Amino acid sequence: AHPHEVTLVPTGPLTNIAMAFLLEPRLPSLVKQVVLMGGSMGKGNRTPYAEFNIFADGEAAHIVFSSKAPIVMMGLDVTLQVQLNEERFKQYEMLGTKTSRMFTDSMAFYMETTLAHHRDDPAMHDPCCIAYVVDPSIFVTEPHTIEVELNDQETYGKTYALEPKDEYAIQVGVGADTTKFWALLDRAFE
Repeated sequence: AHPHEVTLVPTGPLTNIAMAFLLEPRLPSLVKQVVLMGGSMGKGNRTPYAEFNIFADGEAAHIVFSSKAPIVMMGLDVTLQVQLNEERFKQYEMLGTKTSRMFTDSMAFYMETTLAHHRDDPAMHDPCCIAYVVDPSIFVTEPHTIEVELNDQETYGKTYALEPKDEYAIQVGVGADTTKFWALLDRAFE
């Protein structure tokens, strides 16, 4: 009913999006874009090769990446550049607004477990997708053809970023202006 107006923002495995594309083959050409969290041009976080969302359903990821829909892939290459440190977390707690409380309540466990297990500040994986939808200028992207490893058990779910093959290249996030990202989040919490 509203062609080229709806942006899909899947922040988990792509099973539902792939199923929708299979059930309605016109859908990839009707969405404004798909801004997804998943994949990596380097190391994975579920296995040494694969990022969790792609590993969870590599076949679905293959369907989505092959769909010719306009796609932006916000993978680990960019999301790990945007990390929530303890000082910023405490600032958001002190704000006390409804949105800042919702954010800090939902982030408390994630922050605690990330620091305990990885000793790194937690990455803002899913918020990077929403930030891109609101202000794409926060991010640097590169066009690539993305292929998903489906056959090799050891590297299953690995995403390969290849030279673009056609005009349906996927925009892959490679850089983030963290100052602009946090300024956007600050405004959301006012």
